[in-house]
Amino acid sequence: MKNLSYILLLATLLVSYSDSGAETLARVKIGDKLGYINRSGEIVIKPKFDQLKAGDFSDGLACVNIGGKQYHNSPDIILGGKWGYINRSGEVVIKPKFDGVGDFSDGLARVQIGRKYGYINRSGEIVIKLQSLFLPWGDFSDGLAYVQIGRKYGYINRSGEVVIN
Repeated sequence: MKNLSYILLLATLLVSYSDSGAETLARVKIGDKLGYINRSGEIVIKPKFDQLKAGDFSDGLACVNIGGKQYHNSPDIILGGKWGYINRSGEVVIKPKFDGVGDFSDGLARVQIGRKYGYINRSGEIVIKLQSLFLPWGDFSDGLAYVQIGRKYGYINRSGEVVIN
């Protein structure tokens, strides 16, 4: 019966795969909660996260929202709550304190608190300070991220310095 449950789980509840390689985890929905399974169909992180409030793994971490509500029937809009990150064991490693977050890329992730934006590292430390006239439009790739500062667009390095206008 247990094997049948896993087969049905894989057949009907698979949401998406993330990352590449042997450690790939897939989000699954059981009831109204999300968890993660490995490629063998084994539950790695028990379903405990609200639907649509758990992201894919990137650089070993996945974002989760605690306390937010889905906006009407829009699947991608979560209002309220706070965002943080879990590791592949389901442990919260960066406490939910952000109003908005992005995926980790090159070891950094975009974050938002109020109307200020910046970047954090995998320890949750703010490494590019939160600023109000700063909009991070892209993830870091090869040490650069595309941003808007005021009315200008360009690329910043991992120290937050504008390197390409």
